[in-house]
Formats: sequence, C-alpha cells, structure tokens
Amino acid sequence: MFGGSGGTFVIMMDGEYTERPLIVSGGAGGAAAPNGGTNYGISDASITSDAKSGSVTTDMEGRGGTNGGGGEHGSSSGGGNTPGGGAGYMRNGGNSPDRRFRPLPTPAYATKGTNNPADTTAPGTGGTYNYNNRANYNGGFGGGGSGAKNAPGGAGGYSGGGGGVVDGFSGGGGSFVDSERVTNHRVEANNRGLGEVRIRYLGESLIINQDMRENN
Repeated sequence: MFGGSGGTFVIMMDGEYTERPLIVSGGAGGAAAPNGGTNYGISDASITSDAKSGSVTTDMEGRGGTNGGGGEHGSSSGGGNTPGGGAGYMRNGGNSPDRRFRPLPTPAYATKGTNNPADTTAPGTGGTYNYNNRANYNGGFGGGGSGAKNAPGGAGGYSGGGGGVVDGFSGGGGSFVDSERVTNHRVEANNRGLGEVRIRYLGESLIINQDMRENN
C-alpha cells in the first residue's frame, strides 16, 4: 500500500567525475496497511551495507540487495499488486511486473546515475505504480521502491530493500560509512522521522587537504 522510504546520501566528488559515498543511511520499509502491525526486524533500516529482504522471498523475488545493488520486486502468486524493490547506490531496484494499468510501473533509480545513459530521470527517483488511475503508490526520493495495492515497496539505501507482499512487510535499505574519511560516528537504526543532513563549514583545512591530494 505504501512505497518504500528513500535513503539519505552524503556523497563527495573525488576528482572531476568520481562520486564517492561518505555516509548512506538506509530508509525504512513498511507494512501493507496503517493497521497491519509492524515488523521492525524486517522493515527497519539495516546497519550494514546489505539491505533486508521482504517478509516473503522466492527465487528472484523479495530479496534485499547486496554490495550496492537494488532489491528485488515483491512476490505475488498472480503477478498483480506486486510492489517494487528499493534502489541501491549503484543499481536500480526491481520494478513491479504488474502490467495491467497505464502508465506502467517504473523502477526506483540508483543514486549513482541511471543504468541507461539516455534516460533523463533524476538519480534517486523513487519507483512509481499507478493502480487503475485511482491511486499512486510511489516510492520516496532516495531510491524507495513503489508500493502496490496492499503491498509495500522496498526501501532505498546503499543497497535496496526487497519488496513485500500483500498484507506483508518490505525490507529496509542498507547503510554505509566510509571509515577512512568519516570519524566519530555511530551506526544506529533509531530515527522515526524524516532523514536529515547538516553540513557545517570546517575552514581552510578542507582546501589544504584537496591541494595535498592533487599534488600527490
């Protein structure tokens, strides 16, 4: 019923074209309905780089992504009302295979560009699902997978969460910290609100460090 939450990304440019993730906080998956209960073990963000799977997995369905990959779409015995998987940093999430309605479902897009250079969709855009022109179950920005009727989409993150099933739960997204560049950090899954990034100017040391890298 709900699209997956998007992840929160802090990325630096190392050189002219190289994107390097510093911190990625995985988004949360969800339940199929507001009164459908909770399963934090599945839907909370993962504190490792690998994402969580949905509450039901089969071969090629519902499994969370690993190593920056996207999550698989959810499982459905008849193919309808199937939610999408969350996107990872490097790979799109699996889009819903439900082809009954127009426009067709779209995948959650990876943060590190799309897999198709001709596609102009912004990196990190959540997946979309239109139910018979009556409701849109779209994923959150940051790679959230689309939901479907009574089925939640996988969350975005460093790796994307697996899509859920009807009346089930979807997987939380993976998290990442570059331990060489990030210090004094804690990795916890305890935020119940919107993701937030605060940036503070540290002075000329940033410029000096950049000069040192360029001269080495």
